[in-house]
Amino acid sequence: YKDLMLEITWILTNITSSEDKEVIDYILQEKFGVMAYLSEMIQHDDEKLKEHAIWCFANLMEGNSERIRQSLETPLFDTLSSICLTEKVKLGTVRTAAWALSNLMRYTEKTKEFIRDSIEMLSTMLFIADKEVAADTTHGFKYLLEIEEKTEELQRFKLETVAEVSVISKLLE
Repeated sequence: YKDLMLEITWILTNITSSEDKEVIDYILQEKFGVMAYLSEMIQHDDEKLKEHAIWCFANLMEGNSERIRQSLETPLFDTLSSICLTEKVKLGTVRTAAWALSNLMRYTEKTKEFIRDSIEMLSTMLFIADKEVAADTTHGFKYLLEIEEKTEELQRFKLETVAEVSVISKLLE
């Protein structure tokens, strides 16, 4: 059964990597249950299943605010936080999580909590000695910082939080 779930998740990962956005929008209709299925898989005990589901979410979110919003309605953010901050997982899973987190930083409807938690995760990932993780984490900070927030207060909060965690010096290393 687990092998079948992995194959299904792999198929969804391939579909969501497509350039054809109409196909992706079609399969994401609620009647097909793709988001519900992926939500289950990112919480699965099997690390391969979890990684492929995260990969699928990363594909979905790439440059699409509506799909980022939909993804944030799932347990994705909590799963990424767990991988970044607590779980002992394989490097491949960490790399996939870093890429997904990077894509999440393109979201334009951020809250203080989202900003704070995202900066904490990105900062933690900066200390992982891997070029791919470092590249995606750096992109995540770039996306986070280049988007102007809706209020001046939120923009100031974001910049102050980045300064507080001493990210700049780590990025310059």
